[in-house]
Amino acid sequence: MKVVLDASAALAAVLGQELGPAVLDTLSAATVVIAPELFSAEVTSGLWKYVSAKQLKLEEAAERLDAVLKLVDRFHPMAELAQESPS
Repeated sequence: MKVVLDASAALAAVLGQELGPAVLDTLSAATVVIAPELFSAEVTSGLWKYVSAKQLKLEEAAERLDAVLKLVDRFHPMAELAQESPS
């Protein structure tokens, strides 16, 4: 099964949020995990909000970013993903 990983789902997984275990279960069942090319920027922005709110230290955010990026097998241009999605 191919899974397209959303930034908010990835953050839930690495931040230990309520939906995190379900996200990780889905990813472990996937044959390939892909993400849009903007994924890294979206995740970084999300982590920065936690740092700005002092809910996460900068070093922790960097570790979580590394963990998030390891969840993805391939990054794809957004146009390719749009063509693959069902109508």
